[in-house]
Amino acid sequence: MSAGATSMGAEPPSTIQEEQAPDRRLPREISAQLVTDEDVLVSEEEKERVRREAEAEVQQRLMEGAVVGEATIILPEDEDEETYLMRNRRRCILFAVFLLILVIVLSVVLTSGGDDAPIVTPINNICKNAFGPLTNFTGGSIEGFIRAFEETDVVGCQVEADDGFGLWYYLEGDGERISASTCDTTSLDPQMDTQIMVFAGSCDNPICIGGSDQLCGSHGTVGWLAEEGQRYFVLVRGFRASLGQFSLSIDQLTNHESCQAANTIETVDSPVFASTRNHSLDDSLTTCDGSPSISPGSWYRMQGDGAYKCARASTDDPASVEYAVQLSVYSGSCNDQSCVASVSTSNDPWTGRTADVVWRADLGTDYHLLVNGVETDSTGDFFLELVTTPSNVVCEESVPITIDDGELFGSTANSCRVVPVQCPKTIDSGDTSGMWYVVRGAGSNLVSASVEFDVETACASGRGARAQVSVFASKSNGCDDLECVDFTEFCDSESKATVSQWLSDSNVQYYLFVQASEPSDFRLQLSETTLEGPDTCDSAIPIPVGESVLGSTLNATAGDFTQCGDVASVIASPSVFFTVNGTGHNLTASTCNDGTNYFSGVSILTGSCDTLTCVDYKSVSCDGVRSLAYWPSVLGETYYVVVHGSEADDAAGRFNLTIEDGGIEVENDFCTTAQSVSFPSVVNGTTVGAKLDGSDQCDVGLSTRKSPGVWYLGMVQEDSLLIASLCNQGTSNFDTVLQVFSGSCESLTCIASNDDFEQVCGRRSLVSWNATAGELYHILVTGFAEKDVGDIQLQLAISDDLQLQISD
Repeated sequence: MSAGATSMGAEPPSTIQEEQAPDRRLPREISAQLVTDEDVLVSEEEKERVRREAEAEVQQRLMEGAVVGEATIILPEDEDEETYLMRNRRRCILFAVFLLILVIVLSVVLTSGGDDAPIVTPINNICKNAFGPLTNFTGGSIEGFIRAFEETDVVGCQVEADDGFGLWYYLEGDGERISASTCDTTSLDPQMDTQIMVFAGSCDNPICIGGSDQLCGSHGTVGWLAEEGQRYFVLVRGFRASLGQFSLSIDQLTNHESCQAANTIETVDSPVFASTRNHSLDDSLTTCDGSPSISPGSWYRMQGDGAYKCARASTDDPASVEYAVQLSVYSGSCNDQSCVASVSTSNDPWTGRTADVVWRADLGTDYHLLVNGVETDSTGDFFLELVTTPSNVVCEESVPITIDDGELFGSTANSCRVVPVQCPKTIDSGDTSGMWYVVRGAGSNLVSASVEFDVETACASGRGARAQVSVFASKSNGCDDLECVDFTEFCDSESKATVSQWLSDSNVQYYLFVQASEPSDFRLQLSETTLEGPDTCDSAIPIPVGESVLGSTLNATAGDFTQCGDVASVIASPSVFFTVNGTGHNLTASTCNDGTNYFSGVSILTGSCDTLTCVDYKSVSCDGVRSLAYWPSVLGETYYVVVHGSEADDAAGRFNLTIEDGGIEVENDFCTTAQSVSFPSVVNGTTVGAKLDGSDQCDVGLSTRKSPGVWYLGMVQEDSLLIASLCNQGTSNFDTVLQVFSGSCESLTCIASNDDFEQVCGRRSLVSWNATAGELYHILVTGFAEKDVGDIQLQLAISDDLQLQISD
């Protein structure tokens, strides 16, 4: 061998090792070609040729999809494997981020953009594409769907058909009684409102099985016997285009059509859905009233624990089929039952769909509950709820309270809807829940019960929420002898609390019933006010002008003063005396407020108690019940204000008497003192300081006139078209009303009226009428609302000589 050669098996020269130092990591079979089998040194040119051939072979094999050795990556000459992998990892991450952004952008474009944006429609928006078969539970959402009924002939099934969007599902009957429900709303949008309908038959010929709309709040449940081999279609629709997420559950119902098969029910947190559909009639059963049962029922059993229970059967689904139910509670075994109570609902669409039975469930006693239809052979769906309720849900368990107790806290939640006696305008007992309290009378003072409800719950019902406090009196037999003495409503009031008031008698117990149509927390507090009732002239109490006083005539004696004019027949009723000092202006004494609860009258007298004489005053009935009197007072003179009955000799009650300064007297604020006018003419006047005279009015959008006015009286010698106008600059800017009457002040007949002559002068008024020669016409100028008063310029014209100044 030459000196440049190396023997077989010897180490290669160091120059070879330096050439191979970079870790290119080519495939083994390619790397092996860099050294010959004879272990000789390879020239640079030969090595480069071998490399190029190897790379070409790798590229060819990669194109053919082959795997080359342990790797198929050809690295750039100036980059090692770690740098290569890092660079490509960054590329992969950036590409993934790009794809994510692209998906988000496409989603926004597809789901927004107004009416022109594309809508992704679920395939089961029509019956023929119904999703199924359902077995136990399915969830879905209704968002941006086309109308479900655009491609079907179905228009509704026992519920109101509307234009909502819907989804279809189907299931196969197995001979069992099942239910389909959207009542599970635990994690769903509380604003979602669903309808649910079940059909048999086919999509081309659907047969209605049942529908539900509001059986459980804003959702529904349908129960039925699913015949084996029959396919059923379930439609869930958003009521009135309601959109959002819903849950549809399919559950098996057990049969409890006999007492022996009664289902055990305990106190539950939420109502249990049940149905009497496909139940058999048990004609051997005798109802609580002794008559035989006329409709199939569903039975439940429980054992008493000594607490009061409220069982509630509800068919509160106004849009669904009318199904009135009877809820009965029995004690004892199935073979030896004793009726505890029985309550029926009505089939009225909006009220009376809930039957509540409340009773004390004695410890260890067995009880059976039966829900069945009121009408012969009637069946349907219902919810049954059993709760432990506070004992004072019944009058006999009223909680004793006193004025010294301060603020008390209560709630109408878990209370039954039971009211044994109705106050006037009291909420229907079938539609409210309430709690009872009792307080002992404390003499002749005024007792107030202030109740503040939680507005967001008590007044939240979409059907017109109501909350009220009723006060009953019982002199002897407790809850069996209740007489309504007062009531107040809450939700229709602008105040934060409702206040009931009554005159307390020490020999009487007063029962308070706090009720609300929706479960609500409330605060209750009693207070006491001493009422003024001086029933003799000598004991008269002074009242400063501008102030008021609470009083009562219940314990007063009849008046002993000279009777005044047209009040001669009523002064014999119980009367109380007050005094007021004259101011030189008109004074008003009024009981026209909520503090007065009986037919009251007011008389004004002067002089000494031995020689009282009537003042020339005007008396007005402000609402047919309460009264006011006003008169021109003399500065420094003492006047006696007497409050008495206005209808019968024994008329008495509580009142709130207010004394006010009425300013300068207006002469023509009564029909009987109308100012004479001629046609044509211009008359200046004012309603400032005028009084209500209690006269009739034309139909101008007000049930009763609230604004003071002034009267004018005129006639013409020939039949003419007359015009009365306030459309001028002489009438100040307030909301006016013009009314024209014929006849006498005792018997007025409306001829014409106008509130706002908007096309000409905005809120000011203009009227015209055909006048008969020689006929007297009364013209009344008032404001629209109580505070609408001001100066006026009344223009009177005959159409043949029309010269009106019109100003907007």
